[in-house]
Amino acid sequence: MIQIFPDKEINFGYGYPSKTLVSKELYMTNNSPKYIYISFLIPGINCPLEEGYKHSFKVTPIATFIKPYTKFTFNIQFDPDDICKIYKHELVYRYRFTNYGYITNKIFNEIDFISVSKTISVSGHSFPKGYELFIPLMEVFPSKNIHFKPCRIHETVYQTVVLLNSGDTPIHYDFIHIPSCFNT
Repeated sequence: MIQIFPDKEINFGYGYPSKTLVSKELYMTNNSPKYIYISFLIPGINCPLEEGYKHSFKVTPIATFIKPYTKFTFNIQFDPDDICKIYKHELVYRYRFTNYGYITNKIFNEIDFISVSKTISVSGHSFPKGYELFIPLMEVFPSKNIHFKPCRIHETVYQTVVLLNSGDTPIHYDFIHIPSCFNT
């Protein structure tokens, strides 16, 4: 019904802080007879941003309707804020099928309420030429999704995440909490 290219990861490569933005295009094709409403979760723009955290990837437009049987192009920009850093983020987007080319609060049929959330990995670095040898190499296991078993309210479940330094450079990592901004 919906095709996305690239569908897994967008690698921007080198970007210099505060110089020029590096841009890539993301293509989404609607192969259905319905309109599709797509919105991206962008911390600091349409979602709360953790204090002291700058979002280095931007998407324009943040939200749009794609007409039936048409293709739409989103522009994704990489704007690093410091040198000699690796940037990796999961861009979260949600899409839903609708009979209209606008959001209505009046009459909904069942298909208007179906929404799907997905992610696309974006990455880039700000290591100048000659410093690429110092790019840290790290593997994360599990590499895709972490699944938690169902639990009751006030019950806690845990999962193990393994970070493996596969290079010879020390690695600093941080987990940043990004609150959910999609109200369903």
